[in-house]
Amino acid sequence: MNVSRLLVLSVCCLCHLIWGSITTPTYYVNAFKVQYNYTQSQVELILPMLSFGKVLSPIPAVVYQTWGFGLTLLSGLTLSSGGYLCLWGSGFFLEICYTYPILVYTCFLFLGLGSAFLNLSVLTAITINFPGKHQGKAVSTVMTSYAVSPLMTLFVYRKWFAHGEIENDAGQDLHGFMLYSAVSVAMMAALFLGVSRLINRPEPPETPLLNDCDSEDTTKPRDRKRFISDALVETIPWTFYIVVTSFSLAACLCVMSILPTAELIMYMLSITTDLAGGVVKPVLVTVLAQNMGKENFAKAWHLYL
Repeated sequence: MNVSRLLVLSVCCLCHLIWGSITTPTYYVNAFKVQYNYTQSQVELILPMLSFGKVLSPIPAVVYQTWGFGLTLLSGLTLSSGGYLCLWGSGFFLEICYTYPILVYTCFLFLGLGSAFLNLSVLTAITINFPGKHQGKAVSTVMTSYAVSPLMTLFVYRKWFAHGEIENDAGQDLHGFMLYSAVSVAMMAALFLGVSRLINRPEPPETPLLNDCDSEDTTKPRDRKRFISDALVETIPWTFYIVVTSFSLAACLCVMSILPTAELIMYMLSITTDLAGGVVKPVLVTVLAQNMGKENFAKAWHLYL
């Protein structure tokens, strides 16, 4: 464990704080319905189109196996930011979008597929940079950011784009939020690309057995730098959990002041479900990475999805 790994972990957490909310459109779907003059049945197709984009997740696996990490990240950036920019631009052509809703559905399809590319980039970076001894803690830290992302994005939307018009969906700045999302996704991708040289480096030899991945020769004296870095990696994830938990509680108090009670309860239930998934997913990622090998991790992960 060294400073470059901690830097990659921090960047992955920041990226998932933004990217984790791409496939959760619940906080702006009502405004979308009103401003685009869609029916309830038309709006209900938004989430399935996002999910269908994630169903196409074997495509990111093929891109990663064939062309590597860089093109995978750039593909996710193009699809996600491009999808948000198209939704922003659709605000100038509401009549066309009302007549041909398939254009809007295609944008959400791109968002779902772009999310699959971006998530693969993050998980691949974690599995490559962290040995089996620390993979579970590193993935758990990143998935914590992923689970908190919808709550943070909801607060941002209600604070700066709803303009206090919580009950008046027509008065919300939906297209400004789309532009903000496109820019924030692009900024995080640029930051992630900036540390990509720390990700693509030679990997240590690995053993196929899960129980033998962390075996060490205890007879040799431990290097002092390695001892300090191991102590850091043991401490930093738990510190991050405490910070994220405190932030979540503060965000909840802020959200409680602007959300109706029923909507708040339903949203907190969805956050609880995401957190439960964040507990299970690191175990699955670690087992796949250690048993399938890092060269086959992308295929195995997207077959699981």
